[in-house]
Amino acid sequence: MYLTLVLMTKSSPHDLYRPRMVAELAETLGYELLQPPDYAIGPGTRRVRRALAQLQELGLIKLTLDRGEYQVQVTHMPNAETPPFISIPTQIWTNGWILSLKPPALAVYLVLRLLHAREGRAVAMDPLERSRTGLSDDTFSRGTDQLIAHGIIDRRRAIVTDRYGRRRVEPRAYMVDDQRILAARPDSPRPDDVYWDHLWIADNP
Repeated sequence: MYLTLVLMTKSSPHDLYRPRMVAELAETLGYELLQPPDYAIGPGTRRVRRALAQLQELGLIKLTLDRGEYQVQVTHMPNAETPPFISIPTQIWTNGWILSLKPPALAVYLVLRLLHAREGRAVAMDPLERSRTGLSDDTFSRGTDQLIAHGIIDRRRAIVTDRYGRRRVEPRAYMVDDQRILAARPDSPRPDDVYWDHLWIADNP
């Protein structure tokens, strides 16, 4: 939800171009199939309302209610001038991935992109690294399973170098492949899988 609001309000003052009813916003995000002016409260509308309330509690957005419509302002925009920062392809929205990927998959995708941008190599997500990035074991497992199933990340054996300069063979190293997101929709058939039986050298360049 927050990512979508950032995309919709990227220009200062970072608010929606016009106030919206929550049900209308839910329809825009694909959670409801409604026709104006008979907007009704459904499960998608309640889901969006809960998400907006949580984002406001976290101080990420400001909600103003006026005659049944909400003005949404993003009050905490990502700072693209101060690393670490990443960009993500707009095809996540235009190709429908934002509605298909579950929250654990989105969280893992963002973390892996951030680590790749910082380290420039394959990422070995051991328990310490997962804890450092705030991902629980369950979130990481469910997220990687969906991303691998969609062909968005690769999981291979790799020779990695840790922060202390020590090299080791890591049986599960991860790399993000955005070509699937850029070129296809979630329901598109995947190309034939390629099986790897060699070590993938993944040191820093």
